[in-house]
This record gives sequence, structure tokens and C-alpha cells, in this order.
Amino acid sequence: MERFHHIKKVINNDENLVKRFTRFFELETIKFDSFAKENVYYLDFPLWLAEMVDAGQLSAQQASILNKKEVLQKFNEETVKRLASLLEGKSVKDSERAIDQLLHFEPEVYNVWNFPNCNPLFGTDGYPGRIPGQIVQNVLYYYTNENDLVVDPMAGGGTIIDVCKLMNRRYLAYDIKPIEKDGITEHDIRNGFPDKTKGCDLIFLDPPYHNMVFDFFETVDDFYSFISKLAQNCYNTVKENGVVSLLMGNTNWKGDGFQDLSFQCYKLFIDAGFIPIMRIAVPFITEQFERFDVERAKKEKEMLGLVRDLIIFKKV
Repeated sequence: MERFHHIKKVINNDENLVKRFTRFFELETIKFDSFAKENVYYLDFPLWLAEMVDAGQLSAQQASILNKKEVLQKFNEETVKRLASLLEGKSVKDSERAIDQLLHFEPEVYNVWNFPNCNPLFGTDGYPGRIPGQIVQNVLYYYTNENDLVVDPMAGGGTIIDVCKLMNRRYLAYDIKPIEKDGITEHDIRNGFPDKTKGCDLIFLDPPYHNMVFDFFETVDDFYSFISKLAQNCYNTVKENGVVSLLMGNTNWKGDGFQDLSFQCYKLFIDAGFIPIMRIAVPFITEQFERFDVERAKKEKEMLGLVRDLIIFKKV
């Protein structure tokens, strides 16, 4: 009966299912074999969700959210099961917001992508420089297929991992200082790509820039030298007709003033042998600036930078 109560919590949004399970568990004249044969379609997924609740991997509220009709209509069962694994440890509020965003997700039709916030499902909350997973969703939708291998050599908070899990892409993720997240391996991309990445379908690049870049590079020329070598290593790693996506913002470099990093890095990837196939505007959100920053910018007649580009290259 304890399992029954868990299942009832999972399916409480579907009156017909509640009646079916109540009939089985509460009326002793019903035989299990005949009930299971008649209701096998209805039993499998709710029972799986109930097992997730029993194991403490989902709360009953999360399971109920996943079992909603609109979720099951939007996604197949395997996708919902992958989604369930990503909800582990999330609050009910974040789970509701994450699933609501997924239900309303449609691939971007235009080449300006505005995402006001991060889907809680993707990446690590509070990680510096965390990007909206919706950016990765669109990149993978347009430039990969299921089971393709995606490589992220600067994985940060692991956004690429979570999106790949949901979209059924294989992945290899690395970082010079990996966080405690399954799937990120310690590796310094300045030493090239690991051998196992050879022949991958797509490389996703979100290099360090803005203030973070000073930890690794003394001058802007050092940064461009790093990008030049990175571009060549990408060309030697990704498969023929494979894709590299480069996410890059602009910055004011100490002593060197404004740097159009996107433009300069674009040229370096062309020099490495890639051809550009799309440039997408993915502006930062205004919330990244404090009120103090805004007031200072007004006073000093200075514009705050929201420009960020996503450049897609192809190896030919």
C-alpha cells in the first residue's frame, strides 16, 4: 500500500489513471495478471517514477510534474526519463520552471538569440560565467544528431553535459579546474585535445575572457596566440565536415582598450582552415550589471557591453 500511495501522488493529475490504480490496489477481487495485461501501457512509466521516488532520486511533486499530460505529449518516454535524471537535487520550484521552459522550447528561427535567464536544468547554479543551456540546445539542434559526439574543452559548470544528456548526444567534457560534477575530466586545453576526442562531430568553445582572462594571459597578444593554437587544434580534431561553435564577447583589455574579440578570433579560425557558416548574436542580459555600473556609465558617458557572438565554423 505504501507503493500505491507513491503512485497516486505521481498520477494525481490524471483522474482516469487514479481510478485504474485504485481499482487494482483496493479491490481484492482484481487479479494482478489480468490487471497488468490490460493496463501495461499505463503501469510502466508511473511505476518507474514511483521507483525513483522510493529511491529518493525524485520527490513525489517532481514525479507528478513529469507525469503531466503535456510533458508526455511533448517528449517520448525515454526523453522524460533522461529529464528525470537531471531533476535530481533540484527544488520543486526550479523543476517546475525548468520543465515549463522545455515545454515552450522551440528552435530559434532568427540569428538573434535572447535568453533572459538560465534554465535551471542545465549547468551549475552560481557558477561564474554560466551560460544559458538554451544556447547549447539550439547549437545541438541545428548542427548535430542523436548519438553524435560533442566535445567541450572548457566545460566550466557542465552546461554542455546536461544538455547532451537530455538530447541524447555523447559528450567529452574537460576543464583546467573541474568542479565536482560527473563527466568533467581535468585537462588543460593549452596542451591540445586528448586523443579520444579525435573525429568528434562538434566542438563547443566558450573561452575565458573579460576579467577571467587575466588569470591565464598577461597581454591581449597572449590571448590571440592561445586562440590561434586552439583553432588549429580544433581543425586537427573535429571530423571532416564537423562543426566548431565559438561563443565570444568583447572586452576592454587592461592597457590595450577595446578589443573586438569576436572579429579577431573569427580571422584566426579562418586562417586555421575553417569556413564560417553562421554568425549569431547572443547578447548578454542587462542583469549582469549592478546599478552602480549603470550610474557610472551614465556619468562617464560610457556604454556597457552586451554584445556577444556565436560563430559557427565548418571543417572542409
